[in-house]
Amino acid sequence: MRLHSFIEKHLLKRTGISYLLYPLSLLYRVGHRIKQGRDLSRQYRAPYKVISIGNLTAGGSGKTPLGLELARLLSENGYRVAVSHRGYKGNLEKETVLLDSEMELSPKILGDEACLYASSLKDIPLVIGRDRVEAARLLQQKKPDTQVLILDDSFQNKKLHHDIDIVVVSAEMGLGNGFCLPAGYLREPLSSLKKGHYVVLLSKNGRTPGEALVSQLRSRTERIYFADLVPGELKAYNGEPTQKEELTGKKLLLVSGIGNPASFEETVCSLGLEWIKHLRYPDHYSFDDVSEINREASDYILCTQKDVIKLALHNELRGKLVYIELGLKWKNEGFVRDLLASIS
Repeated sequence: MRLHSFIEKHLLKRTGISYLLYPLSLLYRVGHRIKQGRDLSRQYRAPYKVISIGNLTAGGSGKTPLGLELARLLSENGYRVAVSHRGYKGNLEKETVLLDSEMELSPKILGDEACLYASSLKDIPLVIGRDRVEAARLLQQKKPDTQVLILDDSFQNKKLHHDIDIVVVSAEMGLGNGFCLPAGYLREPLSSLKKGHYVVLLSKNGRTPGEALVSQLRSRTERIYFADLVPGELKAYNGEPTQKEELTGKKLLLVSGIGNPASFEETVCSLGLEWIKHLRYPDHYSFDDVSEINREASDYILCTQKDVIKLALHNELRGKLVYIELGLKWKNEGFVRDLLASIS
């Protein structure tokens, strides 16, 4: 059984298997609390504001689009902002490196999401490495005028003090079946949400969040904000615009290596496009081997902005590659206002 199928069948709803795994989830919670307690006891506080963007669940919820939007927003409002990214599955993950203009922007070196940050935020300092304390100290040393540091995917990491926590929740995936790993989809229980935390309830393809989910979140914090991830332009691998009409009526192959591939299909449907097949791969898949993709007869290969960086490394795919840009659209203006007030 593929991982995506297992998640959809047993982690998003309660089944016999999820109940069977429930004792292991209790052990997971105990181990997680012990680790967080140890980290809090020796927590490092940086000399600037630290904003963490994270989630409660194990899958993708839209953290990266929000992180990109937030970095641009703070920069446009006059803040000297930097970003810390783990660089998951990149060669620099176990190091701590401040990117410079001469460094190659490769997903193998930086990791796919960090590479997306680097290519999208060229004028904003980016530190790669899973040790967030070392990242903060390096930034303090090399960029002492920094005012705000954004941590991507760091809600569970308590070694570095967070001045503001932003928790992203997917309207589609919600909180899964309410159990923690491995019996459910949660990295930690809902009780981890505190009164001062910001929650961004992110919808894709115009979906309205369920009232039960909103009620669950409001029981923990009143700071709940709503936004939509909306499809933007279609682009070729090199960033050149591609018209939707070019794909209409053609053999379109979907390829994704993301946490929620079903939402990618919904996005493609919202554009009025049809496809012959969807090749689903695990989140952060390296795409070192593309033989399966090459075997499929297709006119175009449609993928996400995160995946195109890796797929474009294969010359034989480039002529077919098209990706969808995603933009963030706020349903209320309160988030920007309240966040800027919290920082100041």
